[in-house]
Amino acid sequence: MIKIHKIKKILQSYPSLSRVQHRHETKGDIVSESKNVKKWLGATLVGAITVAAAVATAGVPNAPKTWEKCAGVSKKGMNDCGSTDGKHSCSGKAVRDNDDTEWVYMPKGTCAKLSGGFVVGSKPATKKKK
Repeated sequence: MIKIHKIKKILQSYPSLSRVQHRHETKGDIVSESKNVKKWLGATLVGAITVAAAVATAGVPNAPKTWEKCAGVSKKGMNDCGSTDGKHSCSGKAVRDNDDTEWVYMPKGTCAKLSGGFVVGSKPATKKKK
């Protein structure tokens, strides 16, 4: 078995091999720096996830107390119920986008924020049975 001090002596006698020794000696520093980078990246990732979760939950409104029938904003085939002019009495029967006679339920106050939307009725929200 070769002893370490003999290896160092051999490496010192060959200048090209002494660079290998230097790289080997600095490997410990590189490894410790790598571990620090991994710790830093892990902490950054945890922080980013925490911020994203806080923003996501902060943007969720409470359940509405009142629903409005908002006309003029539904897409073709995406209305909630019958048309206001009585042409049909089923959901999903709108024949064109943004038809003034087709409506969708929205939380109270939302319809007025939409371009072309106007309220044609409202109803109180019911609590879900558990």
